[in-house]
Amino acid sequence: MIIQPILFEIFQASTNSPKGLDWLFIVLILFFIVAPGIIWVGLSFYTKARRKPIPRINWIMLGIQLGGIFAAILILILSGLVNTNS
Repeated sequence: MIIQPILFEIFQASTNSPKGLDWLFIVLILFFIVAPGIIWVGLSFYTKARRKPIPRINWIMLGIQLGGIFAAILILILSGLVNTNS
């Protein structure tokens, strides 16, 4: 796979060991999973307080939440690719 050595070089250049990037991957995964949920709850309360619901907000935010979960899975896969090269 051609992208694996490129990713390894990028991550290796940013730190001396790929193991040092584990915290970064954990933070990114948590951000992509947790942040859309927090925004979803906040928007729900905000629109209920204003009594102006946003049409189809639940479907929109569900899509964003699922996108965040897929992004977290991709980050998890990329972190595994980087750590196998060390």
